[in-house]
Amino acid sequence: MQLVIEKKLEEKLASELGEDRGRERYAHYTIAKEPLQDALDEIKKKYPEFTGHDIGHVNGVLEKAYLLLGKSIDLLNCEELYLLMMAILFHDSGMIVSRTDHQNKIDFVFDTIRGIDARIRPEKKLVKRIIRAHSGTGLDGTSDTLKDVEVLSSFEGKGIKLRELSAILRFADELEEDARRASNFAVANKSISADSIKYHEYSRGIKVHIDDIAGRIALDYNISVYPGADAESAITFLFERIAKLDNERRYAKYYSNILSPFKETQVCVDFWGEHNEELEQFSEKFVLDDKVLPSNACGNDLTAIKDAIIAKIKIYCPPNSKC
Repeated sequence: MQLVIEKKLEEKLASELGEDRGRERYAHYTIAKEPLQDALDEIKKKYPEFTGHDIGHVNGVLEKAYLLLGKSIDLLNCEELYLLMMAILFHDSGMIVSRTDHQNKIDFVFDTIRGIDARIRPEKKLVKRIIRAHSGTGLDGTSDTLKDVEVLSSFEGKGIKLRELSAILRFADELEEDARRASNFAVANKSISADSIKYHEYSRGIKVHIDDIAGRIALDYNISVYPGADAESAITFLFERIAKLDNERRYAKYYSNILSPFKETQVCVDFWGEHNEELEQFSEKFVLDDKVLPSNACGNDLTAIKDAIIAKIKIYCPPNSKC
């Protein structure tokens, strides 16, 4: 079944490139997606304990990207949308080679599916640039991968906001968590490690809502509380993931004008007892936003910088001097 974002791509390609060229370009996308399902199934065989990285996950990221874009999808030209969606298709394909540094290992799957014709190389280069920033570390060894992506590039005669596309892929991938990615059978039978189970439980319990009009990401989460459920560990892990997701929101919008309207993450945590009864007394709702109040204090810790300046001044102006 054709996704809404795929229909949008088909329409934009036809409108901007003409019917024939547009149909040909859209066929590049669909022909790439068809065999990708079999390729991604190899990831499950290689990493049976992981949450899903199959075609269902790819479709989920495509859907999340569409919701993040909202009406701003019209700010992307047809080639930008095409490259973004091709990058989403292949973003985890490097895991077939290795989980470590997988964002830099898509060549094998991409070349197998798209071919090695020289005419495809410009597309491959830009798709790799977009994918490279969705995880891992940057050139400076930090997690700031988007900094290394060129702000602007070009493809098929059109300008490409490459860093913008990278930020959208990265955040859409972060938001693609739900029960589709979890293995209920593996969790119920405890056939995977406890460390892996917590990721499946997290996926099973979370619902992500993207509201581009209100500029918020809403997270609904359910936790079971009964003897043997280890609710404390589940809550601890949940809050680690919430912090990670909200940091990704702030990080992505720093580099993306399209994502800049997303100013808050709204969280609702509901608890359920042993007999599926709602434990309303434990429910929590809170908001993580970017608002600051006017004051002389700074949200960033400037203490180290201030102390370093004072130390330099003390060397230049010894105690009891007139500085």
